[in-house]
Amino acid sequence: MVTAHIWVEGKADQKFLADVMKAWFGLTFIGKDFSCREERRKVDLRIQDLGGKNTFQTDRISAAFRQNNEQGVQNIVILDADNLTAQRQMLDRIKQELEIEFPYFLLPDNQNNGELENLLEQIIHPQNRVILDCWEGYESCVGQHDNPTRPGHRYTIPAKKSKIYSYLEVLLGETDSEKELAKDPKRDYTNQSHWILDGDHPPLKPLKDFLEDQLHFTE
Repeated sequence: MVTAHIWVEGKADQKFLADVMKAWFGLTFIGKDFSCREERRKVDLRIQDLGGKNTFQTDRISAAFRQNNEQGVQNIVILDADNLTAQRQMLDRIKQELEIEFPYFLLPDNQNNGELENLLEQIIHPQNRVILDCWEGYESCVGQHDNPTRPGHRYTIPAKKSKIYSYLEVLLGETDSEKELAKDPKRDYTNQSHWILDGDHPPLKPLKDFLEDQLHFTE
C-alpha cells in the first residue's frame, strides 16, 4: 500500500495536483481533505493544505509530520519555489529540526525560481495564447505610467494569479456562476480546451517524474 500525505501551500495547489494526478494516474480525490483510497491499486493518499508556506513550522504541522513518520505515512512536500535557493535552504533546515527526511518538489520545475502560476502559464492551450498576449500588452502599458496616488511610483503590475484568473474568466463566460469556475478551488484543469496536461509535455514532465518516483506507480 502506497500511503502518503502530500503537503501543498493552499487550495489552488490541492485542486491542481488532484486534477493532474487524475489525468496521469487515474486517481480520484474526494472531500475537503482531497483524499484517495483505492484498495485495488493499493493507494491511500491525501493532499494536505499547509495554509501557506509560512505555517510550515507551526507546532500543528510539526506534530502531523512526526505522527505520519511514526505511522509509516510518507510526507511529500510540493511548494512554490519563489526563490529556489532560499526555499531549499528552508526545507533542508526543517528536515534537520524535525529529524525527519522527506522529499520535496518546488514549482514550477524544481530547477528555477517561480510559482504554480508560472507552470500554469506554460500549459495553457495554444489556441488560447492570444489571451495572454493581450494581457502582456496590458502589463506593458500599465507599467509605463506613473501612479498619481503614489508619487514616485508606477502603476503596480497585477500578480500572476490575476493573469490566470483573467485567462479563465475570458473563456468561461459572463454569469456569476461561470466566473465562479475561474476561482482556484473550482477550476477544471482536465478541460482539454483550456489546458495541456500531457505528462510528457516539457513543463509538466519534472513534476510527473517526481510523483512517479515517490509514489511508485505509473499511468
